[in-house]
Amino acid sequence: MIDRYYRFADIVIQIRQDQEEILPLIEKFEVEAVGEPQIVFELYQGNRNYRQCYGVEYYSVQSDWPYLFFSRNYPKVRMTVNRTWNQMIIEGCRSACEGVMELLLVGFYSFFSLYGGILLHASAVEWKGEAIIFTAASGTGKTTQAELWHRYKKARIINGDKMLIDCSGRECDAWGSPWRGSSSYALNVKAPLRAVVVLEQAESNSIRRLEGEEALARFSPHLFYPTWNEECTGKVMDSFGRLMKQVPVYLLSCLPDREAVEVTCNKIWGE
Repeated sequence: MIDRYYRFADIVIQIRQDQEEILPLIEKFEVEAVGEPQIVFELYQGNRNYRQCYGVEYYSVQSDWPYLFFSRNYPKVRMTVNRTWNQMIIEGCRSACEGVMELLLVGFYSFFSLYGGILLHASAVEWKGEAIIFTAASGTGKTTQAELWHRYKKARIINGDKMLIDCSGRECDAWGSPWRGSSSYALNVKAPLRAVVVLEQAESNSIRRLEGEEALARFSPHLFYPTWNEECTGKVMDSFGRLMKQVPVYLLSCLPDREAVEVTCNKIWGE
């Protein structure tokens, strides 16, 4: 087996492969081997647990490995997982890198959720050592707002599509992830989360802070919920509750222009 090590949101992951195969989306997240990994993925180009017999495929269920996942778009890419979400076997990897990345996300997020982690459909920038997140439905302009901040404030774009939030400490930290959607931005960095900005398109720019049920209603649809496991889902809800108490949520009605950046900066940083 060929071993490589990666770090997502400060979690060390070992990926063992039966053949040398580079996963380009996670190359920037590779690290030197350091101690015991917290998660181990085994990747096989062909079948590992599946067998064929008389025209059918079967899998022998093991009591300590109760979870079985398939990629919807690439059904030959399959993953089995142990009860504690720290060992995963993905097979059929030669079928599609995209399917492998989907299942890596499922496995990683399941583990991450148990330790205060949240996955958000969002872009993010780092400015003056703090992170601001832009979240909205696809096509609203999350990446566009991040790029405007880079253009006019020289902010660093952390990610354009999926952000990891660590709520396990005294403050919530925003981490970049390898899962970047159609954007090209995916940095392996973290910054304290200063604010969450929910976007909506409008004919003029304005921003206001959201409170209570309105904040919950506008923000919560952009979380990813690990609904395949009740404990993981419960932990995400607990972490989300801490995030809502610690981090202000704003609604930015905006155009894709410099003024949107300025009104947001003024509201959140007072400058």
